[in-house]
Amino acid sequence: MTTTNEKNNIMKKHGITCEMKFIYIYKNYRYDDLEQAVNFAVFEQQRLDAVPKH
Repeated sequence: MTTTNEKNNIMKKHGITCEMKFIYIYKNYRYDDLEQAVNFAVFEQQRLDAVPKH
């Protein structure tokens, strides 16, 4: 297994950079875009609110 230091050296040698990527999670769903996650959460809540309660 390559250590973090070794990975950093390899990346530096080849001019490779790394950036953090946010993943938004709603229940079991993963989204790259916050707006999509919110839209689905709102949609699901509206759907659940529309179900008749006995």
